[in-house]
Amino acid sequence: MADLHNKTRGWETQWSKEEDEILINNYPIFGWEKVIEILPHRNKSGIQQRAFKLGIKKLTYNKDYFTRINTPEKAYWLGFIYADGYVTTGNRWGIELSSVDQEHLQKLIECLDSNIRLKFRKRKRFTKEIEMCGFQINNKKMYKDLVSKGVLNNKTYILQFPDENTLPKEYYSDFIRGLYDGDGSFTITSFNSKKDKIYNYIVKEISLVCKNKKFAEDLVSIINSEVHINARLNYVNRDDLYSIRISNKKDCLMFINYLYNTDNICLYRKYLKAQEIKKYCLT
Repeated sequence: MADLHNKTRGWETQWSKEEDEILINNYPIFGWEKVIEILPHRNKSGIQQRAFKLGIKKLTYNKDYFTRINTPEKAYWLGFIYADGYVTTGNRWGIELSSVDQEHLQKLIECLDSNIRLKFRKRKRFTKEIEMCGFQINNKKMYKDLVSKGVLNNKTYILQFPDENTLPKEYYSDFIRGLYDGDGSFTITSFNSKKDKIYNYIVKEISLVCKNKKFAEDLVSIINSEVHINARLNYVNRDDLYSIRISNKKDCLMFINYLYNTDNICLYRKYLKAQEIKKYCLT
């Protein structure tokens, strides 16, 4: 009789480490309904109270966010996900960056109206260990929406620039800004001396690299057409990738103005670098 009483008042019985693990892994995504399937001796009230005690909240987000790319913000994040995001098995999608950019990922979480928490881990790159941060969402609707927008599994070699039904032309600059915030770079190199000659020469370059030749060709064509500049596409044999480069002073200036023509969202550290290049282009 006592055992039956405890089962009906499951929140009063002690939780094991295994049960807590089940709660942690399932409650944020699926809520108490999934937990009670796995732990039928627990009840709704007990599960919710245990989750509250452990500080676990059910994950919330706007599952319709990527249904239509109809704002500059959505276009930007789609471009950013093209560069640094992924979709994977089980209707999951996610993104992972260096922890240096955790505030930027937090902006994406806010745009999704989500309460998901960033997860941190160490990853080894070459000889260095880098702290990474990211999140993953398991939702069939969001997964299908992203796939239909061109974010495919193992997308590196099969990525295609979105058609106009997916990405209206009015949002091209936002999408491309997202790409550059993910995979692009704004570089300034100063040369001060060479042997016995002393001079001050500033090299300015804006570049983006990718593995997919067709995507790179389409992107450089769109940039040149939209901005009226002469971005160049080079194949880097050593790294087996394609590099879009802009180095002409006038072209750099026009491209920066194209990317940052509004106060829309951007990765702030790259924005500052772009403004530094712009300053040198104006002098």
